Amino acid sequence: GDIMKRIISVLVTAVMIFTAAFQCSFAAQVTAEEAYSSTGKAIYENTAKSPVYGAEWHILGLARSEYTGCDEIFEKYYEDVVKKLKDSKGVLSKNKYTDYSRAITAVRAIGRNPRNIGGYDMVSKLLEKENVAKQGINGPVWALIALNTGGYADSSGEFKKTAAEYVNDILEAEKDGGGWSLNSSETNADADITAMALTALAPYYKGDSKVRESADRAVLWLSENQNSDGAYSSWETVNSESCAQVTVALTSLGIDPNKDERFIKNGKSVLDGLLGFYTDGGFKHVSTDKLNAMATEQGYYALTAYFRFTGGKTSLYDMSDMGDATPVALTKAKIVSVKSVSEKGVKITWNKVRTAKGYQIKYSTKKNMTVAKTVTSGSLSKKITKLKSGKRYYFKVRAYKTADGSRIYGGWSSTKSVKVK
Repeated sequence: GDIMKRIISVLVTAVMIFTAAFQCSFAAQVTAEEAYSSTGKAIYENTAKSPVYGAEWHILGLARSEYTGCDEIFEKYYEDVVKKLKDSKGVLSKNKYTDYSRAITAVRAIGRNPRNIGGYDMVSKLLEKENVAKQGINGPVWALIALNTGGYADSSGEFKKTAAEYVNDILEAEKDGGGWSLNSSETNADADITAMALTALAPYYKGDSKVRESADRAVLWLSENQNSDGAYSSWETVNSESCAQVTVALTSLGIDPNKDERFIKNGKSVLDGLLGFYTDGGFKHVSTDKLNAMATEQGYYALTAYFRFTGGKTSLYDMSDMGDATPVALTKAKIVSVKSVSEKGVKITWNKVRTAKGYQIKYSTKKNMTVAKTVTSGSLSKKITKLKSGKRYYFKVRAYKTADGSRIYGGWSSTKSVKVK
């Protein structure tokens, strides 16, 4: 009996060990594609609920990953930025100028013009160097990234001059051993800030020898300070955000974070390091953590940067592929039905037009509508009363929305008519 108990005990232990090993290997099996797809879906569903000012990193990820079905989300987000600027008379913050850089980046990513958001020019805010510098090196780093999203750094004398000053500020803040840190008093560089500074300097890498030398030292520092599992630490904590920022930086410089030998330790790349923090539909900040909002948005846009790189597209923050910043055009409305519902009333219904804020209905007793009345509706139907009974009325509908502070219309539907009872 004892022998049998021992055999069963050994078998149970073996099964438990095998199961644990299987679960462990299964947990590690998420591919970059799977993490990208499920995190994208989670970010899309989250942002769809509340596409408002403050959701910039979600908007950036969705726009640069070219996630489908986001037109309405982007329009709502943009309108909320317009509202925020109007409510605050153009002031997003007095001390945190990264708020402007962040909003410029998101607005540009959805193909809109951050130089005219409801009449406000957010890009010009980045010319206020003293205010930008209030956040230490972080200010110039993000101002430079924002200025390069739409080529503003090259567009005019003042922008070009200020961008060059930011480049200089970043180069002067370089640490002795290469790289950068958030705190000027720190002697050693930090992976997070080093990566962000590299991303900001990337557009100047080929054309400026000083930038190239500084960037090469930082790349070497990142290679030497990578952990044995491919991940990175900041402030002595191994975390996903550092892996995300390094991935963005390397792809901005044209380096494959998954293949470059300098960034592979014990067969593990920085991308493997990032994927080690993946959990259902997002990322953890540290491995012992639960799903974390900031880690998830950074993990997603880092994967977006990686897949843009492998797909031969422009880098995450190089938005020259966005073309002119114009609102999404409204399609033509289509009347579904026109019915006489009372002696003097008609009910008209029409189809939904994507991104429309409302609809304008035009009606007249004349077919050519030379003399006509117009009413508006926020829904997909309208009851029009006080009509003349026995008369035939003609109707057409068009959608509208507001963009850059003015109303934009779609095309008129074809005309439909009905005789009032």
